[in-house]
Amino acid sequence: MSGALLGKVVLVTGAGGGIGAPVARHLGAAGADVAVGELAADRAEKVAAEIVAAGGSAIAVAGDVSMEADVTAMFDAAVDRFGRIDGVVHLATFTGNGPLLEFPLDRFDQIVAVNLRGALLVGRTAARHMIARRAGGSLVLFSSVTSLYGAPGQAIYGMTKAGLQGLIKSMAIEWAPHRIRVNGLSPTTTDTPLAKAWLDSDPTLRDTIASSVPLGRLAEPEDFFGTLELLLGDGAGFITGQTIFVDGGVSVTHPLIKR
Repeated sequence: MSGALLGKVVLVTGAGGGIGAPVARHLGAAGADVAVGELAADRAEKVAAEIVAAGGSAIAVAGDVSMEADVTAMFDAAVDRFGRIDGVVHLATFTGNGPLLEFPLDRFDQIVAVNLRGALLVGRTAARHMIARRAGGSLVLFSSVTSLYGAPGQAIYGMTKAGLQGLIKSMAIEWAPHRIRVNGLSPTTTDTPLAKAWLDSDPTLRDTIASSVPLGRLAEPEDFFGTLELLLGDGAGFITGQTIFVDGGVSVTHPLIKR
């Protein structure tokens, strides 16, 4: 246990797999008490058990981030166990690719419900707990480099991530008087077990994506750990309303420049 976040209570949404599971495990190893939020209870319980087995402190708090009652219950369970909420890492997201002319409206509604309504519900539920305690706190909401540009087939997902950037700024300003900091973290394509099927669907896809990244490789979940420790910790006490692009330089690369 590194102890970098020793004594902090952090709720992580989307923590049952993908980027979220390694993030939750790392926060536990860094000394945080972790509430493992995930839609599927069995996945949340598995990650929480892994944190505890490694010497950390964690509970599973399953729920749907797009449902207010579920979000309330997740936070209440974390507070009942650990006494408070100091930080949130919001990773829960819903993807769905397809051309705009044929994009199903029910899929559109589902993406918006999870990616925007969910971010609002998680953010303001956390803020209410933090305001009541009068001790401030830190929220980190995961966005995406797709918030910056148009991409065929990714319009709706990108739209929600662009909207999330605006929400982060407004949350930061509204809750600043309560010493609640709100920031974003935007990754690029990340090599996770959940992304494996897509990345392996074309034998050249991994290399093609890696070649578009100035640092020359796909992201790994471990690439986000240091930024999260900074933003959740006391050392970032004067940083709010920002989105940090942890993307190997993708977001600042001109499309005509070849690595």
